[in-house]
Amino acid sequence: TRVYRNDAGTFTDINAGLQDLGFPGVAWGDYDNDGDLDAYMTNWGGPLGGVANRLYRHESDGTFTAITGQPITDDVSVSLASVWADFDNDGDLDCYVGNDGARQDRLYVNQGDGTFVADTSTPVTTPLQARRGACAGDYDNDGDVDLFVEGPATSRALYRNDDESNNGFLSVKLVGTTSNPSAIGAKVHVLATIGGNAVWQRRDISGQDSFNGHNDQRAHFGLGDATGVDSLYVEWPSGMATSLGPLLPNQFLTVTEGATSGVEEGQLAPRLSLDSAPNPFSDSSRIRWQLAEVGPVTLTVHDATGRLVRTLVSAQAAQPGAFTTQWDGADSHGRQVPAGVYLYRLEDGRAATTHTVVRVQ
Repeated sequence: TRVYRNDAGTFTDINAGLQDLGFPGVAWGDYDNDGDLDAYMTNWGGPLGGVANRLYRHESDGTFTAITGQPITDDVSVSLASVWADFDNDGDLDCYVGNDGARQDRLYVNQGDGTFVADTSTPVTTPLQARRGACAGDYDNDGDVDLFVEGPATSRALYRNDDESNNGFLSVKLVGTTSNPSAIGAKVHVLATIGGNAVWQRRDISGQDSFNGHNDQRAHFGLGDATGVDSLYVEWPSGMATSLGPLLPNQFLTVTEGATSGVEEGQLAPRLSLDSAPNPFSDSSRIRWQLAEVGPVTLTVHDATGRLVRTLVSAQAAQPGAFTTQWDGADSHGRQVPAGVYLYRLEDGRAATTHTVVRVQ
C-alpha cells in the first residue's frame, strides 16, 4: 500500500510503510487531534486470512505508526466501509465499521486518550447485515451526526442519532468562490476548551470518505462541555484563509471564501439561541438554548393560544453559555399535556426568541 504526497501537482511516494493486505477502503481522520490525518484501513478478506483492519497514526515527521492491541485493530472482520465522525459530540472522532454480513458491525468510541472501546449494543451494530457502504451527516439538523448504511435492498438503513449527552457542537458549511464551490480540499480547524483543556480539531472537506461513502460536506465538530469556540480557521484550496471567533456553540454556520467577515449575516454569536430535538416528540423534549452575556433569563412553554403551560427556567443572573433543559410534557401541575403544537419562549430581559414544537401521542 502506497501513499503519495501531492507536491504542487506532482506526486511523491513517501514510503509510508503501510501493510499491503488488499484493503478495499481507507478513511482519513484526525482521531488524536494532533492536526494531521490518520488512516483506518478496512480489510474485506479478514476472516479468510485471519487479518483484522488496520489503524495508522500519522506522526509529526510524516511517518505512520501501526496501532495495535485494541478492539479497533484486533477484531477480525469482513469490513468494507468505515466512517470517522464524532457521534457523541465529545470532541474526538469515533469510528463506525460496516461488515459484509459474516460479522457484526462495530462502533468504536474514542476515549480521548488514543484508545477505543467497542460499543456493540446500539441499533447501528445489532443487526447482522451485509454492509457495503456508509456515510455520516446531520440529516435532521439537530446537532448530532446520523448514519446511513448501504448494501443489498434489505440491508440499507438510516439511523437517527438521538444523542442525549448534552454536549455542544459546531457545524460549518463552506462556500468556495476562488476555490471550487463545494470547497473540496479545504481544511477546517476549531479551537475550544473541552474538559478544561484547549483542544484543536480538524476536518477536511472531501469528495469521498471511504469505500462507497461520501459524508455530509459540512464540517461537524463536537464541543463537549465547551461554552464557546475560541477560534475557527479555514484553509481554502486557493491558498486563502479565513479566521473567525470567538463564537457561541450549537450553531450552523455558512462561511464564504473571501467575504469580509467570512460568515453570512446573522450567524455570528446570536444573543439568544433556542432549538429542540426530537421534533415532533412523544415522551420528552430536549431543549438547547444559549445566552451571550450574564443576565436574567426565563424559558417557558406555551400552548397554541399563547397560554403559559409551564416555566422551565427562571434565573436572575444566569451565566453566558450553552445549556440543555428537558421538558417531560407536563404542565405546572404535573399533568401531561395533550398532543398538539406548543411554543418555547426564551427571554433575557432585552430580547426574546421562540421555537415551535409538536407533541404526538
